[in-house]
Amino acid sequence: GVQGEAALRRHAEDKAAMVLPGQASYPAAARNVCLWGRYQVHHYGVTDMWAVGFSVVSVDVKRNVKVTSSASMETVFTTRVEPATCSVMCYSLQEEEDIAASPEGLVLGTQAGSLQLVQMPEGHVLSSSTAHSDAVQALDYLASLGVVASIGGDQSVRLWSVEDLTELQTVYFPQQLTTLAFLAPGPEEDTAGDLVLGFAQHACLLPRTCWSSAVATGSRSPSGRVRRGRVVDEFSPLPTMTANKM
Repeated sequence: GVQGEAALRRHAEDKAAMVLPGQASYPAAARNVCLWGRYQVHHYGVTDMWAVGFSVVSVDVKRNVKVTSSASMETVFTTRVEPATCSVMCYSLQEEEDIAASPEGLVLGTQAGSLQLVQMPEGHVLSSSTAHSDAVQALDYLASLGVVASIGGDQSVRLWSVEDLTELQTVYFPQQLTTLAFLAPGPEEDTAGDLVLGFAQHACLLPRTCWSSAVATGSRSPSGRVRRGRVVDEFSPLPTMTANKM
């Protein structure tokens, strides 16, 4: 009947989704395997995975996001997001140590140019109210300030608050960007917020002072975790840069 045919189509689609591009077919005579020990966390091919603190965050080809406890291997929550072009894990830092303590959210860039934030541990999904005019190509996160940086096909760098995806600043360039990375704070000077930007044939440094006139470093909470940084002054745009100056 119609229902039977629909069930067979869904089964075929699900089976196809379990195989990633370029992956060899699974031998029919081989034993079934389960991810992460005896727990089947995903029914489809996993495309991205992060281990943060005592949590494992994973995304599959059906755009399902799952957070799993690394101690019990039990699923904490699962949700679904839009198709993503890139993603970055956001996390809090342990006191006196520059290492991840716990996940705070997963930020994903979309083909439409917007960002999505999967909040943790609640599992709520937020979308940015503003967006690049082209697909998001790369993301990076600076834990000490709670800032996410994105580049898009519109030749711009955008800075966002990881709290609620509020856009903090947009900087446009005369050339197409290909990648970006936040510099880690130096031992003798505060370089937190400085961005290294990649272009087709060169790279340049975008100092924090170019996109923010002042940013306070994260303060300590009573629990010892680093609070997110707070913008304490208005953002100032970057002057137009020519290729020979970059």
